[in-house]
Amino acid sequence: MTKNTIAEKLVTAGIKPTRIRVALATMLLSGKDQHVTADSVVSIARQKGIRTSVASVYNTLNQFADCGLLKRIIVDHGPIFFDTNTDNHYHVYHENSGTLTDLPAETLQITGIDEIPRTGTITGVDVIIRVSA
Repeated sequence: MTKNTIAEKLVTAGIKPTRIRVALATMLLSGKDQHVTADSVVSIARQKGIRTSVASVYNTLNQFADCGLLKRIIVDHGPIFFDTNTDNHYHVYHENSGTLTDLPAETLQITGIDEIPRTGTITGVDVIIRVSA
């Protein structure tokens, strides 16, 4: 994707395409699926010569997640992961390395829930399988 295409994608999502947002979106949305944290994005950005703060990156990642460009993954009390793959799928959390890998939705069967509150509708199912070496 070009920077113009990325900027258009941000505008379509309702996000003002600032220089930092376009740079971060280009890093995250132009390639393979990845699971990142704010700290890892700051590190990658600095390696690429992009000067930004952890707070700015964290705010941008949350903006991207709020509008559906990323998926927010919370594993216990550790860092929040942001997933560039927003399709329906699950995750394996590797406790020893602190990393996530994707688990395709069709590899896991969820047979149902006994009772759903009548006032709500299921909007998604998040599954994180924890493994250790």
